[in-house]
Amino acid sequence: MFDWKQPINFWGQVLDEQDQPVQGADAEFSWTDLSKAGTSRMGVKSNEKGLFELVNKRGKNLSVVVKKEGFHQVPGEFFRAFEFADPIERFVPDSNKPVVFRLKRMAPAEPLKLMVRFAELKNGTIALDLSQGRIVRADSGGVKSFV
Repeated sequence: MFDWKQPINFWGQVLDEQDQPVQGADAEFSWTDLSKAGTSRMGVKSNEKGLFELVNKRGKNLSVVVKKEGFHQVPGEFFRAFEFADPIERFVPDSNKPVVFRLKRMAPAEPLKLMVRFAELKNGTIALDLSQGRIVRADSGGVKSFV
């Protein structure tokens, strides 16, 4: 039972690909403990310096996930697990050296431009075939309708 009652204190920081702080990132904590469910959860947001923390909890190990809308989660950089009870691999937190998590800003979306020119046909209906980028007769077959 001693292992499941270890103090859990954690300090982290979220930075982008240019080492700039990411304010308002979601840091989601999950730690194993002696609660009825066996696991407790909590979420916080990073401040203007990208810093966040979880303090004064008790348990055995801690998982941390960071994310923010408009950012990609970098593999190996947005999720980490920390052991607080193992005497050999025990994580030792330091408020002066927060664990760094990295997110990458998404590139702005390119606007989709579509120009369509229609010509009237005396007989039949026309359709735009986007796969070929041309106007075709709708009654010529091969034109699919999507709703």
